[in-house]
Amino acid sequence: MPHPLPARPHPRQAAARLARPVLAGVLTLAVAASLAGAPAANAQTGTTSYFPDAGTNAIRYGLLSDHPRPSGGVHPAAIRGLLGQEGYGKTTIEIANGTDADASASLRIYSKFDGASAGLQGATVGAGRAAAMDMTVLMNQAGASSFAAELTTTGTVAALARTRWSSGAGAAFEAAPAARTLLLPLIAVNLGTESSVLVLQNASPGSGNMADVSIADPITGAPLVSFPEPLEDHQVSEWDTSVEANLFGPGSLAPNAAGGFLGALRVSSSRALALLGYVDEHGASATAGIVGRPIEAAATVQILPRVRSGASGGTLIALANATDKALQATIRFRDASGGPSGALSERKLTIAGGGAAYLDLAGGGRSVGTTDMVASFDGSAMITASAPVLAAALEDERVGGKVDTLAGYNGYGPRDLSTRWMVPVLRRATDYVSSEIVLHNPSAAAATARVQIFDSTNQGRIDRSIPLGPGASASLNVSGEGDLPYGTGRATIDADQPIAVLVYERRDTSREYPPKPLDFSTEDERNSMVKSDVRLTPEGTDLRVNITITAGDNAGGSFTAQIQATTCSMEDAPALYPLTDVAAGKSVTTLNNVDLRTLTDGHHALRLIRGGGRFGGRVSCGIIPEVRGVEVADTTAVRALALAPGPDELPTAGPTAPTAPPAETTAPPRPTATGGPATPTFIAEEPVGLIYLPVTRRDER
Repeated sequence: MPHPLPARPHPRQAAARLARPVLAGVLTLAVAASLAGAPAANAQTGTTSYFPDAGTNAIRYGLLSDHPRPSGGVHPAAIRGLLGQEGYGKTTIEIANGTDADASASLRIYSKFDGASAGLQGATVGAGRAAAMDMTVLMNQAGASSFAAELTTTGTVAALARTRWSSGAGAAFEAAPAARTLLLPLIAVNLGTESSVLVLQNASPGSGNMADVSIADPITGAPLVSFPEPLEDHQVSEWDTSVEANLFGPGSLAPNAAGGFLGALRVSSSRALALLGYVDEHGASATAGIVGRPIEAAATVQILPRVRSGASGGTLIALANATDKALQATIRFRDASGGPSGALSERKLTIAGGGAAYLDLAGGGRSVGTTDMVASFDGSAMITASAPVLAAALEDERVGGKVDTLAGYNGYGPRDLSTRWMVPVLRRATDYVSSEIVLHNPSAAAATARVQIFDSTNQGRIDRSIPLGPGASASLNVSGEGDLPYGTGRATIDADQPIAVLVYERRDTSREYPPKPLDFSTEDERNSMVKSDVRLTPEGTDLRVNITITAGDNAGGSFTAQIQATTCSMEDAPALYPLTDVAAGKSVTTLNNVDLRTLTDGHHALRLIRGGGRFGGRVSCGIIPEVRGVEVADTTAVRALALAPGPDELPTAGPTAPTAPPAETTAPPRPTATGGPATPTFIAEEPVGLIYLPVTRRDER
């Protein structure tokens, strides 16, 4: 039986889909011949690519829980805290310009429901530079929500998106190339406490589209689910598999792992589409995202630069057959030095045409088509197959046997490797995370990688040469790099052989993070109509409390104010901290030696009380929101942005002349890049390159 899950909100169009029949037995598979003409260009660059989810919600990275847990009573504000991606997220689009000319960029957003234009933001990305476009800039135009979006540029750029939700959950995903046939190697339906959220956008501007969505049995390749999905211009469709049982329930997708279903998703159309698949954790503040890839991107070699196995969590390896014929595949594990793993033996698989296989290295019973492997291992994996495949990795960390963080990334084929990479934004102990760069040399030839890291002012801080033997891996954890100030920066990686570069953002507990002001509101009680805005501001060891009446006090009356050690129940409660009375609509109090974090556990409230008379007593109350910090920051993983195409096959010969290790010097700064204006700006230049960002949230209703 599927694992019981908390109730989830239905996504857009869910009600309409309830009446739609699921068509089994109709499944279109691409044949191997369609892969023969696959382009050599790297999939991350080009004129059109997509990010099928992002949001404009101005959440703080203080991980504010919008709905704190109750401690009793029935006040409407007292509802449970957030998990996974519930609510709208805050997205930043990170852009890398690998050319020698500046690029102007315009981010246009559209209503996900009907494709109507909703806002515009501009930026300039300097030559060889990076920029970050914070989508909360668009909130004044479009509100705190989610949208389909198009990023047009005057030159070819690469981009990725990072999103955080109020719960602390986070996901990063690269630009998803548009294609007429897309393959997502991994979808989960009630898999333990995890389920996929699937986001599909029409990537054919100016026209409608009709997508065919299909899921096959991973073991036999037989069709299980197939249905059409109409899309208008700029429109997005979205499915939360945990709630749309008419399409993804056990009647169609019988459980095959950990009490739920695990398989691959294929989408096809006569026009271009873009696809993103989240795996959302329902039991923790965790989520992960991978993109659907064109069937032409499949290859007989897939590379996973980092996989883990152990009692504290590990990697779920997903491998999907891109053809309609059965194939043989072998997974080989290598330690950091490039040698064979002594902990994990190689695994041979047979995968049916249109099928898939899943190997669980965390011992969670999620293997399909094979059996779990568990050992103490941290290294890489290379998959070789007799026909083209696509791979992905889903990595979790566990505490007490329960998922604590989740990260996912797409596998690399030879054409996804590069000698030039950029990480547009690095973080060191900022927003509760630090970046880790993983370098992997999958070929039989030794390689040398030069890593240069610049701070937020474009001042060079680190210039390091890292040798990589055949099959070897190395990592650079920014958390421990004292030469880089706390904050953000960027990195470039140049190698003399094609390599894979993977970027993590991990929880960083290496420092105390400065507290930030906390804003919330009180709501009326007993039909008083009195409401207020409250700000709690840390000032050293003290706490300043500002109250401003916003409604219901036309006479300018006086109120007693207090912080109480309970939530907004229907009962009176004693004052934990009496506050200055509200007079003329305002109150300011300084509480000495009070730490904000002692009040932000979801079990404290601020209440206003009117003294005496017929209308005396409780008039307004607000629960002090739960603010969780570094302890719930999620992990993200994403492929770095490749600035040059990879080879058709892995190199087998040694490099002609290894690059000499550069001295440990400060790299000279290059021309400054702009990360986007404070006010949305129209870019008048004629765009010659496009990146499409299908920005949607399934919670819009």
